[in-house]
Amino acid sequence: MGCHTWAYRKFKQDEIDVIKQTMLVDLKHTDYSPDDHFDDDYIEKEIKLYRSLAKDEPQGGEIWKRAYDKDYLIKYLTRESKKRRELIDNINKCCDIESLIPYVKKWQRFTISVDLKIVDGWIYKEIGFDEPCRIYGYYEDHFTDVDEFIGWIKKKESNGKVISRLYVHDERNYIDGMCNEMEKAIRDYWNKYDNNVYVEFG
Repeated sequence: MGCHTWAYRKFKQDEIDVIKQTMLVDLKHTDYSPDDHFDDDYIEKEIKLYRSLAKDEPQGGEIWKRAYDKDYLIKYLTRESKKRRELIDNINKCCDIESLIPYVKKWQRFTISVDLKIVDGWIYKEIGFDEPCRIYGYYEDHFTDVDEFIGWIKKKESNGKVISRLYVHDERNYIDGMCNEMEKAIRDYWNKYDNNVYVEFG
């Protein structure tokens, strides 16, 4: 069963420094120079990157211009570098989660990280490889309520098709299909994170 249940837990207000650090580490891990000076090696690396991306792009389009117009590329990198520095400054000024929320989406422009997600107007953090159970299939459904999640699994499996798996201790020992043991494990998982869990699938 290769599909995943992506689980996130809700941040507490006193964890704002953890959130800021998560965002700032990604933003500062960059080749962009603070004085917007890009050396030749860096420019050549970017040109190679955009030329590989431009193969299927229309001539004259945004990606194509970054690949074949060096001056245009440098102007683009300079703008992005300025936006990144401004975002770092704004994140550093935030003193509570509410003020930080608007910058999470801006931060996501600069990173491939999926560590943070906005759910119901609050910031959640990916829990990692610790999942309540494994769901087989790619569903667009998502849940924060444990009863709704369990009810959804039971409804999906009511026609005899099993979509859930609970690993017990390791990946060689598992239970397929909703049962009392799986339901208890899911409820224990929610309780472990103070009932502040969000799950989605993929």
